[in-house]
Amino acid sequence: MRHTPLIFWLLSAAGLAAQDDPALVRSLREIRAIRDADAIVVARVTTVHPSPGTWCGVLMTVQVVTYQVERVVAGKPVTGTIDVRHLLVANSPLVAANAPFLRPDLIAPGVRAVLCLVSTGEGWIVADEDCGVRLIDPPKTADPAHGAVLGAVLSDASLRAFLHADRDPLPIVLGGATPLPLTVAPAGIRVEFVPPELIGDSNHFTISRLAVDGDRADVQLAMPREGVIGTFVCRRRDGAWFVEERKVAER
Repeated sequence: MRHTPLIFWLLSAAGLAAQDDPALVRSLREIRAIRDADAIVVARVTTVHPSPGTWCGVLMTVQVVTYQVERVVAGKPVTGTIDVRHLLVANSPLVAANAPFLRPDLIAPGVRAVLCLVSTGEGWIVADEDCGVRLIDPPKTADPAHGAVLGAVLSDASLRAFLHADRDPLPIVLGGATPLPLTVAPAGIRVEFVPPELIGDSNHFTISRLAVDGDRADVQLAMPREGVIGTFVCRRRDGAWFVEERKVAER
């Protein structure tokens, strides 16, 4: 797929126009990704491996995702499960805005994608960090009740002293809680869900339980650095969630 004269002609003919047209720039990048690919496959995500925690720069850093190949569209035969390396490039639409990891609302188990793959000595890598992946499934979205419950808890007066103004967005680690999209804005508080391997020793909330059952919700959280633990019972009344019971303690 590296020897189509028409593709080379298109790249050279449209090069100057692309400088002022983002849509054309993306189209040309997609053409390059197709041209450079050793294999183009339809595959389903099975496992998203931990991020190395650093951006791509002088050294190439990647996050590995395991896919189950469903079919080959073009190029080399590829079967079974494969590990694919995704470049962690800042400002890539597949990567979180404030930390080097793939967005869990886009790249998650069960998601299907068309991948333009290049074979290297270390295995498969996507031909382009943005345009070498075309998602088939829409982004994952959370149950709206989860965001509303989390907003009610974070807005509670018992936690107000721990919501420092210098943390925006507020880092939250989901320790076994129901997965949510990358970013929500409960009660005007911006939060960003961060994998535990990237949080380090920074101030953050860990949500170990967020369960909604009808008009009742139970939340368990902690701020490890400040030694804060809390349990909350929330109720839904007239369509809005309120904290009914709370137990917050500093260890």
